[in-house]
Amino acid sequence: MITTGTHQKVEDIVNNIKHLPSLPAVLQKLIMVLEDYNCSAQDIERIVTTDPALTVRILKLANSPLYKGIEEVATISQAVTRLGFLKLRDVAIRIGATETLSQMADEKAQQKYWHHAVYTATCANVLAKTAGIPIPEVTFVVGLLHDIGDLVLAAIAPEHYANLQKMAPHARLENEEKMFGATHPRIGNLLLKQWGLPKELCDAVRLHHTEQVYLSKREPVMSIVVLADMLSKVHCLGSEPNCSASTLFKLIKRAGVKVDQIADVLHQVDQQVADTQHHLEIAGDVSFLTPASSSRVFKVAIITRDLSMKTWLEQLLSYLRHTAIPMQDFFDNPEGAHMAILDPKAAASGLIEHIEPALEQMRNHVLVLASQSTPLPVEFQQWNLPEIDLFLNQKTIKSGA
Repeated sequence: MITTGTHQKVEDIVNNIKHLPSLPAVLQKLIMVLEDYNCSAQDIERIVTTDPALTVRILKLANSPLYKGIEEVATISQAVTRLGFLKLRDVAIRIGATETLSQMADEKAQQKYWHHAVYTATCANVLAKTAGIPIPEVTFVVGLLHDIGDLVLAAIAPEHYANLQKMAPHARLENEEKMFGATHPRIGNLLLKQWGLPKELCDAVRLHHTEQVYLSKREPVMSIVVLADMLSKVHCLGSEPNCSASTLFKLIKRAGVKVDQIADVLHQVDQQVADTQHHLEIAGDVSFLTPASSSRVFKVAIITRDLSMKTWLEQLLSYLRHTAIPMQDFFDNPEGAHMAILDPKAAASGLIEHIEPALEQMRNHVLVLASQSTPLPVEFQQWNLPEIDLFLNQKTIKSGA
């Protein structure tokens, strides 16, 4: 039960979190021991083998395609040798989290959480490998748990949480603050602290919506996870607020990848999501991935003078199996396109006289990229063109064509 005053709301949340399921004692002990650099493989094996089910799960993961070597791992000591202390710690966290979180909230909230968490974790892993950053296991775990506060809210205040889902995503954090006295990053941080998880993981969950942190050159894990989080919007997963184009392109750079690698990243994630859900042993139907293919290929004109924006939209259209038409080709033959996507910056530039006649012919099939900084010129405002965000999906394309 969440009461009225802000201070009381936070106190209620803290008290409710204390009554939520905690990590199994053996996993808490294992994670604590793995934080001690003086521990040995034998110390770890003694702890793990007290729980046969945990032993099986660790060996299964150590022999999975994620870590598999030339020979099969048969003992926990061998698993420690293959994985190392930090990877084994993160494997233990992911095992404990999936087991414990499955006891929280109702089935609908569980499904919503895991769809987003599995996709984000898999995407973070792919992005880290694409960037050549040797931290994929850490990014996976942070990706899996970054929105854990959502599940806490769904468990302790289901009616309030259901109302929150009906509100506009761009004001998500503000709405959480008003309704609960705290945001989901802070609430997730409280739960992970209660579980006794490492400080860097607790901090990552607490700060994953803090722009000055995830755009920092010093925080590659945060940059990768936040980019993965945003890319999940291509499949309409999660409820993250929209970001500006400048933030998106800075984030891609900070994550260590290039804009022209995005389509390949998304294809790799598609191929790996099923394996991820299998190795996590998540119960229930998680075959949530929206098919990238479409029964019809649309020709889409991209009206922008920004090279990064052009490349970004071309990458998403390519991933969704549609065709991007060069801007000049569209001006020469507007009817050769099924639809057009208009960047307000292009409309506000000296191109307007060139743009307007072509768009006039496609007036009912023009979508405008939402912009916080560049309003549409007066000439176009009266057209009442529908706005879309940067993360194209099949539903958006079909609505505009």
